[in-house]
Amino acid sequence: MTNKESIVFVGGLNPQDDEEFLKEVFSQFGTVSSTRVIKDQYNNQSKQFGFVTFETFEDAQKVQSMEHIPYKGRVMNVGEAVRKPPTDISYMLLAVYLLQKIPEVQTSGLNRTQQRKLDEYYQELHKNYQEYLKQRLKK
Repeated sequence: MTNKESIVFVGGLNPQDDEEFLKEVFSQFGTVSSTRVIKDQYNNQSKQFGFVTFETFEDAQKVQSMEHIPYKGRVMNVGEAVRKPPTDISYMLLAVYLLQKIPEVQTSGLNRTQQRKLDEYYQELHKNYQEYLKQRLKK
């Protein structure tokens, strides 16, 4: 199990940089447990940032405090890895997706009260999403 504080954000990667590259660069600062380059889910191209997990919090903290890592004539940005909370629209889009899938949802094991509550919940999500769209269109 890794401690989230032992994870370092790395920005400024080149499109061809991969996990092995990150391990090569950051192993000079401590023992690297894992690396990950973030890729676009649609075209599988690098988003030019990633994460390095160190075995110890101290190694990660040392790297985070540097802010920039020079390597072979280039500079990568480093910092604390912070998980961004999902946006309201993420929840809204999920709700719309689920609303579209309702006919396919297996509900045969639900009693009438549970089914009614589920229906009310989806109706509320749909109403909130519609309100969100109206607000967005006004801007």
